[in-house]
Amino acid sequence: MVPLARLEWVAGLKGVAAVRLPPSVRQSSLVSEGVAASRTDVLRALGDSERIPELLRGRLDGKGLTVAIIDGFGASDIAKLREAGEWPAAENTVQIPPNGYAFGYAEDRHGNAVTEILYDVAPGANYRLYDVGEEHSKYPGAMSVNLIRAIQDAAHLDLNNQRLGPPRAQIISMSLADFGNSPGDGTPGDGEARGMYEAIEAARGNGVLTVVGAGNSADSHWDGQSTEGGGTQVAQDFGSEAPNAAGAGVPDEVNIVRLVSELRTGDAKYDDCIPFYPSGLLARLRQFELNLAWSDWPTRWTNASSDYRLELVRWTDAEVRDDNGVQTVVEPAGWTVVASGDAVQDGSLGSLPNERLSYVASDADRTQRCAGMVSAYPGSRASGGGIFGVRIVRKTPRGGHFLRLFLGNTLHAPNYAVMARSLGSPADSPWVVAVGAKSLLDGYDASYSSRGPVLGPGGVLPTVAADTPKPDLTSFTVVRNLSVGYMEGTSAATPHAAGLALLALQHHRQLALMEAQKAAKIPASELTWYTGLAETTLTGVVRPDATESQRQARVQMTNQREKDLIDATLRTLKAVAGKRENRLSEDAVDNTYGYGLLRFDERSQWCFLAQLYAPAASSRHWLIPQYLRAEGETAYDDLYATYRDDCLGD
Repeated sequence: MVPLARLEWVAGLKGVAAVRLPPSVRQSSLVSEGVAASRTDVLRALGDSERIPELLRGRLDGKGLTVAIIDGFGASDIAKLREAGEWPAAENTVQIPPNGYAFGYAEDRHGNAVTEILYDVAPGANYRLYDVGEEHSKYPGAMSVNLIRAIQDAAHLDLNNQRLGPPRAQIISMSLADFGNSPGDGTPGDGEARGMYEAIEAARGNGVLTVVGAGNSADSHWDGQSTEGGGTQVAQDFGSEAPNAAGAGVPDEVNIVRLVSELRTGDAKYDDCIPFYPSGLLARLRQFELNLAWSDWPTRWTNASSDYRLELVRWTDAEVRDDNGVQTVVEPAGWTVVASGDAVQDGSLGSLPNERLSYVASDADRTQRCAGMVSAYPGSRASGGGIFGVRIVRKTPRGGHFLRLFLGNTLHAPNYAVMARSLGSPADSPWVVAVGAKSLLDGYDASYSSRGPVLGPGGVLPTVAADTPKPDLTSFTVVRNLSVGYMEGTSAATPHAAGLALLALQHHRQLALMEAQKAAKIPASELTWYTGLAETTLTGVVRPDATESQRQARVQMTNQREKDLIDATLRTLKAVAGKRENRLSEDAVDNTYGYGLLRFDERSQWCFLAQLYAPAASSRHWLIPQYLRAEGETAYDDLYATYRDDCLGD
């Protein structure tokens, strides 16, 4: 509103430090509620702090950085989303299609919604969108291969995970998880997930932070020790029922599959019933996906040699014959196997300790025990229902394994459920940030959010508490967007956390450059070889007086500083989430919510500064060495202690 001719007069006013155009503000028709709940504006404002030199200031929006999103996409909605201001502009986006297909061919809106959420948090960033396609493509295993190649490309690695140059993206957001393809101990265990785990670790080594969803399986998971007993064909006892006349527990060999509690009728007599809907979203209730894994993972010397069979069974009504009014039971009621997973595990090459099965129930699977449930749903179109369960049979004599069962349809819950240790892969990897979910919708919690702890070596029950929690932290879910209406699960929490990580990295780059510029005032010959390149490796411009050894070390130190900045960012996120007001549990190590809720406040600036001087960054590759600091300046360790206390509020 100031006339151009008066700008110099305004600039000369005592209270004016600078005159510049206002930051561009994206006018979005729909911003995820998680943006405000995370107090993202508090984080954004740190970029304009008076502590930051004027030329380095700028409200944090991800500018100058790149985030990679690995997911499935739908091409038909992209133009509409861009027109509405909900997606990054085409010039700021690179779209990488899956092998053999066009980008977004599967019309999967999941990735569209993830991108929409992340763009709400980091509208100034560049985006690399990797479409990994759908699981049932014409190329077997293509989705897994596409995922691995996406990680490698984003991190700028070759097919052998060797560094090709600076990473193409600093943050990877991956709201995808698999179950039963790894031991659950943080490693791939020489199983089918090996390529993904190795690519993620190599990406971290090249300065890339991978943020993944913890999974949505806490309500649809069971684990336990395999039932002992000699011989073969030993059925798993999920939990002995009331004692019989002899005082012994009656084995329960069927783990009944129910609806999650939110979908049940409220009438206890129908709790075991799965309603059959002919079409629409509720038709998904008929779909059963089971995944079993056990602690016999391949090593360098052995393959899986313990054999288990996974069965889906249904309750079958008695078959009765009527002979002139005399009814005779021809076939008694009981459990009938309708599908099984029965691969051979005999120690041969390629034998893996897992079984999977899929089954879609038909009206022929109905039982009279569920016939009356239709009236329990007013206006229901359900055509009765069926009762289903899971049975696990050990076929080899040797037992002693730890079993993990996942129901892939998260609308289903096993009667014997175990919420702990329900992480998907690669959420258990130490090289990722695994994100749990906290619902923003009143009256609807996120109990489904997968949780730790990570299993013991080889996928056994852990015997000691881990010193770090999994998931690592928690963010918000059940948020609105144009792509899918409401998005929930850790799929929605992950892009919130990934976007906040990108802004946090942007601020750490500001702080690092602020410190590195101090070294520019000292002749390079008086500095150690890494400190002499402090500013060079952050700006890309080699200082004119750099020594030959400093120039030769440029590539190595650039990579080192990329990793240092990622490490500092991760420590900061954990510190912010771990503050007392962000803790969601009284436990110091919480395997439900991690360190806590990723939510910023006015003290967060001290968390950043604490990690700048943290002992974990003792090499301090972007700081002036302590011995060169001016007389009277505070020692780094003292700065860390002060800022840490300010961060925590102590």
